[in-house]
Amino acid sequence: MTAANCREIYDMLAGIPPIRGWRLPASDAVEIKVRAMKDCFALYEPEPHTIVLSTLKNGHLDTLVRSIAHEMVHMKLYIKGDAHWHGHEHSFQELADSVCDLLGFDPKEF
Repeated sequence: MTAANCREIYDMLAGIPPIRGWRLPASDAVEIKVRAMKDCFALYEPEPHTIVLSTLKNGHLDTLVRSIAHEMVHMKLYIKGDAHWHGHEHSFQELADSVCDLLGFDPKEF
């Protein structure tokens, strides 16, 4: 897994509904980092928009795609000004459910 590979996955996800309609930043405006994190699959950090992906937790393509999509939901909430952008409250679940429905992800794993 490389940052370049992850950027390509970000681009793919950004091009399909419902994410396409979210008007997220282009991938070249998002810093993508790959690190050996033990505690989480991925995380989103705002300002500048950054997605950090764990090499220890994302060993398969399907896990990596889910992780990037998950962080894109957090990014959307942050851009929208949602005070709970970093959590998994109702606003997160609403967007996550729409992504899971379209892409066939299990919402309990998302």
